[in-house]
Amino acid sequence: MFVVGAVAICGLPPLNGFVSELFIYLGLLGTMITPGAMGSAIVMAVPVLAMIGALAVACFVKVYSAVFLGNPRSEAAADAHESPLTMRLPMLVLAAACFVIGLAPVLLAPILDTVISTWSVEFDLSAANIAALVPLKTISIAAISFVVPVVSITVFLRRHSRTARRVGTWDCGYACLTPRIQYTASSFAQMIVSMFRWVLNPDLHRPQVDGLFPKPATMHSHVADIILDRMIVPCGRAVEKWFGWFRRFQQGITQHYLLYILITVILMLSTMIPFKEFIARLFAR
Repeated sequence: MFVVGAVAICGLPPLNGFVSELFIYLGLLGTMITPGAMGSAIVMAVPVLAMIGALAVACFVKVYSAVFLGNPRSEAAADAHESPLTMRLPMLVLAAACFVIGLAPVLLAPILDTVISTWSVEFDLSAANIAALVPLKTISIAAISFVVPVVSITVFLRRHSRTARRVGTWDCGYACLTPRIQYTASSFAQMIVSMFRWVLNPDLHRPQVDGLFPKPATMHSHVADIILDRMIVPCGRAVEKWFGWFRRFQQGITQHYLLYILITVILMLSTMIPFKEFIARLFAR
């Protein structure tokens, strides 16, 4: 199920993510040829969306490789077992929905048309609908034409192939593989992080090796989230520090709370005093 969800999020055929991204691409390309539209801005959005899809593929390949492949990196991972069917059934339903939407998007078009007609009063459902704007039938035919041969070849090879001998992959001659030898998520994404170093600004702590018999050293690398770690968290800490100034008013002393109530009552009663009439009479004299 994880693979199905990852492929769907990456926008690869024949799942629902591909259909969704195709709608966005067709909308952007249609806006480019519309008179009076901001064609230059839309032209920049298309490659940006394509780059986001490519980075999503790299991200989920990294996650799948680090989590499901290689030797277990902890005792809990080594003792992991499959969940019961009652826990997997909701995920199976969602995975089936991803396949249905990707293979037969025409079934979803009437629902989307109803939603769009409710959202936009000026939308003419009879004159223009999604089925008329997007070649849904062509998408279904292409998706089925892609899935049927792949599934058929896979089933044929599984039935007629011999049982493969299980051996270590990329063991490099090591007799006993350990988690320390295999790839980690950081090493897997090192090439992409280096490519976008000017944006990500990774924090790298290199090991210091001195002498002929150096002590054990470690290397640590971390890529901070641009929005969360560099914007939201610092702003939240600044607000927390500013609000910390008000803690001096809450010391748990009953006399202070009575004083606050008295000041509040005096301020509320002061709003009933006719200051304007009092000042007017004062200057009239």
